[in-house]
Parts: sequence; structure tokens; C-alpha cells
Amino acid sequence: MVAESLDVNSGSGAKANMALIKNLIKAGFNLKVFHYTRQNISLPASNAHSISEKRRSVLFILSRVERYIRNLLNISLNPKIEKVTGFSFTLFNDRNSIVSALKKNKDFKPDWILTLSQGGSFRPHHALLKLPEWHHKWIAYIHDPYPMHWYPKPYTWQESGFKKKEEFMKSIAKKSAYTAFPSKMLMDWMGSHFIDFKRKGILIPHQVDHDITLREPDYLRFEEHEFILLHTGNLLEARKPHSLIEGFKKFSKKYPEASARLVHVGPTI
Repeated sequence: MVAESLDVNSGSGAKANMALIKNLIKAGFNLKVFHYTRQNISLPASNAHSISEKRRSVLFILSRVERYIRNLLNISLNPKIEKVTGFSFTLFNDRNSIVSALKKNKDFKPDWILTLSQGGSFRPHHALLKLPEWHHKWIAYIHDPYPMHWYPKPYTWQESGFKKKEEFMKSIAKKSAYTAFPSKMLMDWMGSHFIDFKRKGILIPHQVDHDITLREPDYLRFEEHEFILLHTGNLLEARKPHSLIEGFKKFSKKYPEASARLVHVGPTI
């Protein structure tokens, strides 16, 4: 397994990655897990390796220069960089870090290699494209439509360098042994854009991690008599919150006696 992140607090993608790994271990698979979380992760009955970031490279220096300009001057150069290269300097350096870590493991002779990513990032997939000797045993997991212009409507946003991102995804479909999806609907959707996704597609549904410890946050208390309208996840560009808010306001006006709250968990973008 080559996973981008196993930090379950970083997002739903990492939670899904961890749940899949734990359930494969429970099913009896012998796993060797490489992950780019860059912190120690405990896995039961598994061999886990945290991948270190390459810090002595031109790409690392360029990525930090871009970050300093963005933070200090509030000027983002990434859209212009990605328009030319397709991806950021940070992503390229992270990809090289993963490639380097995999190459150092001379005894790494797996039967299959499954790449797991999260969000709009596919760093492990970028890395495996650079390792053609493993393409015949590579299972590339695709968790969401990508690039963004391949999302169904109303998502119509085209990222900087979207053509290069599209070629990147097509390269994954061409060079991997299988492409894996959490649902047949997603597999069919991606296959409608590039047939190899469907031709090589297999289904690996999202798993449930029963070992997750539930913790009630200190800043949020729920009462049994309350009506709670809860939204979890990003409010992306096409997920405008106005209808949600207007619906909640109508409910409150219609039932003024109700003790009601609208709770949003997650960032707004």
C-alpha cells in the first residue's frame, strides 16, 4: 500500500484509507504500508513506513519560495506555475520523495501495489507512474472524479493546467494493471471520459473502521430535545450555502417553538 495520508484527523480521505488498510489486515492480507503522513502511525499486524520529505532539492527550494511569497505578499504563483507544468512544485517534490523511499526498499517485492490518495491530490499515483517496473501489479484507487472539469454539473471549474491533469489521469488508466473505485457509478462516470477506467475497473467499496474512538468536542453540545440540521464537509464553490440557510430560516419561522440549530463542520471554500 502506498497511501498519501493516514492521519484520520486530516479529512475523510485519510479515514477511508485507514479503514481499508485495517480491514485488509483483519481479512488476513500481509500488508507493507508506505505513507506520506510524515508522522508515526500505529497499524495492527502491519509493517508501516513513514516517508520523509526530500529537503535537499531544487523543487523543495522552489516550493518554499512560492509559499513565502504567498504568505508574505498574499500573491499565489501556483495558478501560473500549474498552467505550465500541470502541478505545483510541492507536489513534484512530494512525488520524488515517495519514489525515493520506495526505491530504497530493495526487499520490496509485493504481489500487488495499491495507491491511496485523498482530496484533489494523487501523490502516490504520481510516484507509481515513475516506477514502470511495477505497473503490471499496480492497482490505482480513484476516490473522486478528477480533474475538476470531469466532475458532473454544476461543477464546471477548470483548474490551471487542466489539460496536463487530464493527461495525468489518462496515463494512470493506461499504465496501471487495474483502476479501483468505491462505487460502480464513479467507475462508469470516469469511464465515460476515458474508457480504460471502466475496462480495467474493479470495485473496492469504502470501508468502516469500527475502532474509531468517538469524542464529543468541547465546543459543541447536543441536547435531546433540539432539532439539529448538520452539514459536514467542504462548502465548495458549487455547494453554495444559501439554500441550506434559507431552508433553516423557513423552518424556524414555521416552528418558532422549536429549539433548532444549524451546525456546519468543515471549511468553507
